[in-house]
Amino acid sequence: TLKSFFLALVILALVNSRTRLHSLVGVITISLGYYGVKGGAFMVATGGAYTIFGPEDSMIADNNHLATALVLMLPLVNYLRMETEKRWIRWMLLGVMVLSGFAVLGSYSRGGFLALAGLSFLFWWRSKSKVVSLVFVIALGSMAAAFMPDKFFDRLNTIETAAEDSSF
Repeated sequence: TLKSFFLALVILALVNSRTRLHSLVGVITISLGYYGVKGGAFMVATGGAYTIFGPEDSMIADNNHLATALVLMLPLVNYLRMETEKRWIRWMLLGVMVLSGFAVLGSYSRGGFLALAGLSFLFWWRSKSKVVSLVFVIALGSMAAAFMPDKFFDRLNTIETAAEDSSF
């Protein structure tokens, strides 16, 4: 824990300009985005038949931790997407966001699902074009629901009895 706090203090001391902030956000996006793209592509390829976990022996090895990290990364990716001038990079970052959202669903994490739903609502709420963003969120949600097997929805139905589950 002390090493983590020390690293956070070093990062705060080093990130003292806009360029360094963009670099930090870029490194976080690349680091977590890799697992989001990999997990999302795996989820789409297998139809959501398997639970997605993070890398072994890491802080995000558990499916719930991976889902939380990916949901927390999505606003950072969106920030980079909005700040970049190159169109192809914007499209690539949008793809990272979509596949990372699929990876969150493929983790079968109930908390990740609720966080993704809340983030989708905030995305819609803060959007300048509410109709377009609503159609985008509904279309992605419908596509994800079509991919997911019944065991995903069975897992979501246990949110009401989550206190009885050992993973809660």
